[in-house]
Amino acid sequence: MSMSGKTFLAAFQVGSRLYPDELDRRINRGKINLQKELLELEKDVEIAKKEREKTGLENLSKFEAGFKGLNMNSTNFPAQYKKLVSEHITGIAMSPTAKTRFQEIDKTVKENSIYKAAVDAENETAVAISNWNRKNPLNRRKRSRSCVMS
Repeated sequence: MSMSGKTFLAAFQVGSRLYPDELDRRINRGKINLQKELLELEKDVEIAKKEREKTGLENLSKFEAGFKGLNMNSTNFPAQYKKLVSEHITGIAMSPTAKTRFQEIDKTVKENSIYKAAVDAENETAVAISNWNRKNPLNRRKRSRSCVMS
C-alpha cells in the first residue's frame, strides 16, 4: 500500500499541527502549575507574616506589662530592665510594628538614664565643692580674691 504524494503531505501537515499543539498544551499546563505553586507560596508567606506579627505584638504586650511594674528610680532597675528585655526581645523583633514601639520605649529609658546620670553628677559635684570649701577656708579666700582682681 503506497501513499500518494498529496496524501503523505496532508498526513505530515496534520501531524505537524498536532505536535506543536501538544507542546503548547504542555507548556501552558506547566506555566499554570508554576503559577499555582507561586500562589500557594505567597499564601504561606502571608500566613507566616501574620503569625510573626501576632507573636511580636504578644511579646510586646507582655514586655509593656512588665515594664509598667518596674520602678525607674530603683537601684535594681537596670538589672530588672535587662532581664525583661532579654525575655521578650526575640519575639518583639519578629514584628516591625512591635519592634518600632519597643525601640521608642528603649530610647526613652536610655535618655532618662543619661539625663539622670548628668543631673546626679552635677549635684554630686556641687556637694563635693561645697564640702571642700567648708574644709579648706583659706584656699577659698585666696580664690575669691583672685576672682575679684581679675
